[in-house]
Amino acid sequence: MSADRLHASVLILPNPQSSTPEHLAEIPRVRDNITFAIDISTDILTLYTGSASRGDDISGLLYVPRVAETVRCPDLSQIPSNVTHKDDLPNANYALIGFAPWISGGCSQLFLKAVSTDTSIVRAFIFFTPEADISIPPRSHSAWSGVSFKNLDFPVYAIQGLDGVRLMGKVAEYSGNMSDAWEAHNLTSYYNATDYARVFMEIDTGN
Repeated sequence: MSADRLHASVLILPNPQSSTPEHLAEIPRVRDNITFAIDISTDILTLYTGSASRGDDISGLLYVPRVAETVRCPDLSQIPSNVTHKDDLPNANYALIGFAPWISGGCSQLFLKAVSTDTSIVRAFIFFTPEADISIPPRSHSAWSGVSFKNLDFPVYAIQGLDGVRLMGKVAEYSGNMSDAWEAHNLTSYYNATDYARVFMEIDTGN
């Protein structure tokens, strides 16, 4: 289903190895005044609707599937080395949203293939165009060719490079320890320093 708006913020996740049962039961959201919020409401292209319906709530933790540089993916420089991958998330059954640059059809196919083992918890995939200052091409443009979305249950969206690069930066900033995160001094004053601070995405598909 098409998306009207994307909202990214930070979700604090309890650390299963250092939390009490009471703390594990809590998943507090960070207050807007001590962290970031990114809203995207223009240049959102629906590449594939999947099984989502209008009005379905779609949300999950953003992560970048691991794909190696190959002939099909010759340049992954837009993915920071410290970006959030699946193994940077708590070992729990959280809903996920894949995120990656659209370098080529062949490379994008590898990103989608990389989430195949996570399909039960992947709720959507968001690509962004490598060109930061160019309007996103329409669905009929040849830039989106070379990918088979067949057999995917989740929707696939694309956003403009300017928004994607900014968002990718946040997915990298919130990938390590709480003490290393942006605004760490504020986060640790409210939350356990061993908790996880990760980027959380909400996709508004309308009513």
